[in-house]
Amino acid sequence: MRSLRDRKGDLGRWLCIGAAALLVWTHASCAGGPLHQAAGSGDLARLRVLLEKNPEAVNEMGRYRWRPWTFMGWMNRLELVGDGTIAPEPRGTALHFAVARGDTEMAAVLIPRGADVNARLTDDSTVLFLAVEFGNDDLVELLLSNGAEPDMHSAAALGDVAAVTRLLDTDPDLIHARHTEHTRRTPLHWAAARGHEEVAELLLSRGADPNAKARRHITPL
Repeated sequence: MRSLRDRKGDLGRWLCIGAAALLVWTHASCAGGPLHQAAGSGDLARLRVLLEKNPEAVNEMGRYRWRPWTFMGWMNRLELVGDGTIAPEPRGTALHFAVARGDTEMAAVLIPRGADVNARLTDDSTVLFLAVEFGNDDLVELLLSNGAEPDMHSAAALGDVAAVTRLLDTDPDLIHARHTEHTRRTPLHWAAARGHEEVAELLLSRGADPNAKARRHITPL
């Protein structure tokens, strides 16, 4: 009969094998084509070569995963599960991948080569919103200076009163807009989370629901 020590050793080996398999799966499943892989891995030299060969590929869409190249990419994929369903995995451009990495240099190479600064993931997240969500001020400034237009969620998260007012004047229903299946947050969620009191007060005056529930039942206040 095998000893307890042997059985524990087997368990340890299986755990190691499982962890390795999980890391390989996460790495292999979080990128699209070669350009997206270069942007997602921070390989600037390869990205330059690929764009020289095929400049039209700069805005092609590839499979995107939150926090690519890490175990958290897999964990965040699980966060998309809700109400018995799984939200579709979004697709994005190389610029989405670069911004998600916080790679300002990569983004600065892509933009002059025609990358769309207003491109959206297929879950509707803008490039600018990713930069705002990940707290990268340099990328936010780079995108805005190159023509990125804040949507309602970006404007609220940035504390941009003028943009929020303009967007609500154009479409009052944006006050209740939900941000992707990944978060399900409203503009008020973003304004409150970032401490933008003036924007929060504006949103409340326009009818924002202070008890609106996002994923994990998070409310704005």
